[in-house]
Amino acid sequence: MTFVTDGIGLLSPSYGKQEVSENFKRFSAKYALGSLSTERSSEFYDWLNAGCHGQDSLSYEVKVGLASSVSFSPSNRAMFDEKLELLNDAISQKEPDDAVVLSIVVRKKRILSEGFSEVNVYSLDDFGVHLSNQKLSELVSFLPDDFNDGLPILFNVLHQTNECKTSRFSFRTSYPTVDQGGSSVTFDFDKTARSEKVDKRDKCGHFASAALMDYLPEDFIFDGECTNDEVSSIFNGLLAFYLLVFLCDFSAVPNKLTVRMKGYKLLSQELDLSELQDAKVDELREIYDWVYTDGNYTDKIGLARNLISIHLQNDSLLTLDEGTIHSLESGYDIYLKDNVKQYIEIKNKLSEFIQSSSDKANAVTQNMFTSMKNSLWGFVSFFLSVIFLRVITKGTFNGIVTTDILIISYGILSISLVLLWVSHKETNADKERFKQSYISLKDRYKDLLDKNDLNRILQDDKVHNDDLAHVDSKKKLYRNAWLGITLVMALVVTSLWHFNPSTPEEQPAPQNTSTSAKGN
Repeated sequence: MTFVTDGIGLLSPSYGKQEVSENFKRFSAKYALGSLSTERSSEFYDWLNAGCHGQDSLSYEVKVGLASSVSFSPSNRAMFDEKLELLNDAISQKEPDDAVVLSIVVRKKRILSEGFSEVNVYSLDDFGVHLSNQKLSELVSFLPDDFNDGLPILFNVLHQTNECKTSRFSFRTSYPTVDQGGSSVTFDFDKTARSEKVDKRDKCGHFASAALMDYLPEDFIFDGECTNDEVSSIFNGLLAFYLLVFLCDFSAVPNKLTVRMKGYKLLSQELDLSELQDAKVDELREIYDWVYTDGNYTDKIGLARNLISIHLQNDSLLTLDEGTIHSLESGYDIYLKDNVKQYIEIKNKLSEFIQSSSDKANAVTQNMFTSMKNSLWGFVSFFLSVIFLRVITKGTFNGIVTTDILIISYGILSISLVLLWVSHKETNADKERFKQSYISLKDRYKDLLDKNDLNRILQDDKVHNDDLAHVDSKKKLYRNAWLGITLVMALVVTSLWHFNPSTPEEQPAPQNTSTSAKGN
């Protein structure tokens, strides 16, 4: 029994179905009644107003022979009695061969509950027929535009059927009582997780109708058996459709499903609805779950496409070799092992780079130290040479530093200061190149390693920052030492010139050329 046939039985014990149709928004049916009686009018009134059809608009029309039709709908008792009187008049005037036709029209509305929406289904068989009669391009959109708000949907079936549900759709019996609000219904529906899967699909593939169809394969996987063959077959076809959409490089549905997969072999295929409905999709389901669950999606989808292309029967994406998923898992394990070796090599190279960076940091300041040492050693060599020469030739320390030597010493020390400035600029330039070299290498490794892992290996740049601090401290030390030694040397030379001047006797006497000429 169903909600509809219960209402018919209150007026006639015998009836025959002439036509029935149902879609998401409308249910309509015509029945030929073998007899007609209003003896159960009170029950009929209660049935009309019982609310089994919930939010829907019901029209119940009886036509006897050529008489005018009498329409019933949920109303108050007085209006119902008026309609009933008209029907009794038609019955009283009925000829034996007059046909009695009952027409039922239900305009369905979707109601919103907490976290999902609800819609009634009056005949699941006829609803399944409606789905089967759609073109593939219409069917894969599944819900009408004004029904598709991204929420799960509960289909309240107003006759006996087994309950079956997916992650987004649930079919359950709501007859003879309707549980408005779906208090016992739960959906495994995570918008964030769904969005992540769609983003992954779009990252490594192109679905031409992606903007209009926000479904996932699991939206069409029943968690139990669906006893309605039409609905079960349609959902299997939709499951196969979306599995291919999520696994192939390219998919479109102008009339048939057109897919293209680039693996070890390039595969292109067109599939109609009947092929999708008959498909055995267990292997595709396991591959989809494996690709979109854990691990690196990009690596997994690439490996899956490669191996799917060489595990086909009859070159059809709908007939994979049994156990293809195990080949994928084995291939991925090998791939991970190779990646581990590669990872260790990369990590070792980074460790070597860190060590070489420290050596480079030492080399940056070593150049400055060498310049300082050479410059100051040159001055000391000059100064010592002058002292030894003066002592050997004059046999005394008096007047070691003459005015000429003082000027030359100041010149050499001035050149030393210029060299200090040049060395300082060169050290800063080397330091900047050192920083840029580190940044460039770090950027190159960002494509190979996770950002957090790279920072961990590089100790959040601690070693690099320590090297820079070492360069700055050494640069400051050498600069101050250079300036200090130069200042000391300048003071020493000046003091020797000032406090130990040359005596007159040490100055060579000028020759009188005119006297010499007279003597001659």
